[in-house]
Amino acid sequence: MRKTTLLGCLSLCVVVLFALGFNASQYKQITKELLKAQPEKYKNKKIYFETKYLGYATTFPPYMERSGIKAGKYFYIRAQPQNFPVVANKKSFSDLILSMKKRSSVKIYGKVKKFPISPGWSRFPHYYLVVADIQVTKEPTKEDEGDSDDNKLPKWKRRALRKIRNM
Repeated sequence: MRKTTLLGCLSLCVVVLFALGFNASQYKQITKELLKAQPEKYKNKKIYFETKYLGYATTFPPYMERSGIKAGKYFYIRAQPQNFPVVANKKSFSDLILSMKKRSSVKIYGKVKKFPISPGWSRFPHYYLVVADIQVTKEPTKEDEGDSDDNKLPKWKRRALRKIRNM
């Protein structure tokens, strides 16, 4: 009886070790345009998409906070499309997110979830992505950091141009 208990514990330990590792082959690649248009199609599915990293925030809209996504536990990752929230656990991704440069090309792996609390307004997203892994594929170049002509424009015009580029 003691041998079977020991074998059971060993097999459980092996299963746990393999389950902890990240396996990119389990994730389906989709385009960010498709994710923006039909997030409900990918509810509870593992997906990944390539995008530009635009920074992070530690504050969330009230409906996200009521849904359990707290500022002390998660980062709000700003990535294209910007109308689809991407959240990452601070414990797991703090070193990576703090070291990433804005406008880096990244692959974001995760699972699409639906907010348990309705946002109230239909323009707010009803789905979000919980990050499983982030891979930086390309560091930003001088061209990605901004054109010198854009820097000569007034601040309000630069903001408008940035919004148009991120659509």
